[in-house]
Amino acid sequence: NRQKQSIRKTEESLMAVRIAGREKEAKKLAEDLVKARNQYQDLLISAKEQSPEISSFVTVEAISLETLQSLLADSVALVEYLVTENELVVWVVTKTKIDVARVPLEEKQLNGLIADYRERIQKLAPIEEQAQLLYSLLIKPVESFIAGKRFLGIVPHGRLHYISFSSLRDEQSYLIEKHPLFYSPSASVMQYTFKEKAKRSREIKVLALGNPDLGDFNYDLPLAEMEANALKWDFPKVDVFTRKDATESWLKEHISEYQIIHIASHGEFDPVNPLFSSLKLTRSETEDGNFEMNEVFGLEINADIVTLSACQTGLGDIVGGDELVGLNRAFIYAGTKSILSSLWRVSDISTAVLIKHFYRNYGHANKAESLRKAQLLVKRLYPHPSYWAGFNLTGDYR
Repeated sequence: NRQKQSIRKTEESLMAVRIAGREKEAKKLAEDLVKARNQYQDLLISAKEQSPEISSFVTVEAISLETLQSLLADSVALVEYLVTENELVVWVVTKTKIDVARVPLEEKQLNGLIADYRERIQKLAPIEEQAQLLYSLLIKPVESFIAGKRFLGIVPHGRLHYISFSSLRDEQSYLIEKHPLFYSPSASVMQYTFKEKAKRSREIKVLALGNPDLGDFNYDLPLAEMEANALKWDFPKVDVFTRKDATESWLKEHISEYQIIHIASHGEFDPVNPLFSSLKLTRSETEDGNFEMNEVFGLEINADIVTLSACQTGLGDIVGGDELVGLNRAFIYAGTKSILSSLWRVSDISTAVLIKHFYRNYGHANKAESLRKAQLLVKRLYPHPSYWAGFNLTGDYR
């Protein structure tokens, strides 16, 4: 905790000297901050090595094929990718068998395609050609293995974490028009997210935080506030906190009491120290308002779903293997069954429409179907994938 407080002080000093325009001082403080955060990360890693309980939060034991298949319904195909230097390997696991496809493809070429795709998505540029090319590489080789399955689970690898598979298409239609989709950071994580199916009832307790007061009107999200308040129409037991009441301290204290947690705020990804990626909430006397990934790991969360309706909340650092270190993973290890989060900056209006219809569908359909229906509705209003394909469901699709 002492180390954490020292990091906080350095962050505040850095902000102050930057505002004052003292560049030389700011450079030195920025270097100190990276050093302090690295030391804190090392501390967490050594704690993880000494404690099996903490270790299970941060890494997952590999899952056996038999256990994995026992978690899958007959209607599900799990598609897992491995990007290597000169080829792409794709496994398709169903309840009764496992198939593999190998695609000759240089990692460098794939990364270039993904970078082009991301840039076009952000700029609302034409993307049909890129979506078809990625489909031909990622989905076409396994079409015969997924035929007849309703739900597709995607386990991405490397830069594939940065694309939305729902926006990939063949000549006729988008993948989301054929299948409801869900994602998993790794196949092993499914032993936690699929352990038991959450019970649904009208008595669900819902927490909604929206448009926290970040002390700068440039960061205000008025539609996020409306988004949070709109949940009252679909669920009778909703606690809504906005502006000065949307504090980090209140959330941390009460997060375990809710089955649905909706946070509509800004997110910030830290590529240097992923454990310091955060959601921005209102600060209080006890908390600085940065709800960081390293803090999420230690909480007890009993939610069926956590929705992170903010800027780029789903992005994590690509750290190799099958590990995506992002806010999604932190929430899963704290006990969340599933997370709905965005892969890129999504328009406020289309987000509000999508979220409203997702929750409306949630009352009577599974989560993957609920998201698919909401996405297709937004697609009719705003056809470019940037508006409707940015939200991904990670974890339990049921």
